[in-house]
Amino acid sequence: MYELNTYRHERSSSPMRLSSRTFALVVTAAATAAALATVSPAHASDDPVPADESSAPTYVCDTVLHHYGSVLGRGHCDGPDGAVKEGEVVGEASLSDRQNPVHKYVCLFGGRTNLPDDVTLNGCPEAD
Repeated sequence: MYELNTYRHERSSSPMRLSSRTFALVVTAAATAAALATVSPAHASDDPVPADESSAPTYVCDTVLHHYGSVLGRGHCDGPDGAVKEGEVVGEASLSDRQNPVHKYVCLFGGRTNLPDDVTLNGCPEAD
């Protein structure tokens, strides 16, 4: 005869391990949640302000990598006059690859710049 309840589950003392993909998704979700939590209604009014593409800066770098909703531009990065050159970018911004300017990433949640070295933007779907 077989004995019932012979399997005994013991709790492991090792911490939970996440795959690199799961970790990246968790980090991206946390960054998105943090970005959404800090958005202030600075332009909230009865008359909505129409979106103007010229108000969102477009940065250009030698190479651009897209990874889980964020883009990283490296090498000889440049931005238009009036764009953030070093520090936090708030709101919508774009990043384009100097080698292949057809691919332009439009990102919704800002990011950080350190021109001319690099630009990181968040909330970016695949390139147009």
